[in-house]
Amino acid sequence: MVHRPLYIDFSLYAHGDPDFKKELIKMMVSDLMELQQSLQLSFRFNEISFYKRVCNKINSTLNMLDDREFIDIVEEIKSDNSNEEKAASFNRLCVEIVNSLEANQNEKNPRLN
Repeated sequence: MVHRPLYIDFSLYAHGDPDFKKELIKMMVSDLMELQQSLQLSFRFNEISFYKRVCNKINSTLNMLDDREFIDIVEEIKSDNSNEEKAASFNRLCVEIVNSLEANQNEKNPRLN
């Protein structure tokens, strides 16, 4: 399973509460999965509006992740959703980020940073 470094400082959001951190991670994973699905729909129906709507909806998750490479690809796809190479990079990064979030959530003694 490939992981990606996480740039989020959970202590800024969880304030020492491991249960809140777990819920935050669940929300972030859900948001990323929704973003992936919206890109698939956008490709299938050749309608980028699905993707753009979800990007706006999960903007806070993107900001919390603070992953410049991922955010740049998300933004590039908004203006050029026909580039399959960018879409493949997007999907790879999504999977890596989700893997890292889930690994962080499943730690027996989750760190809050």
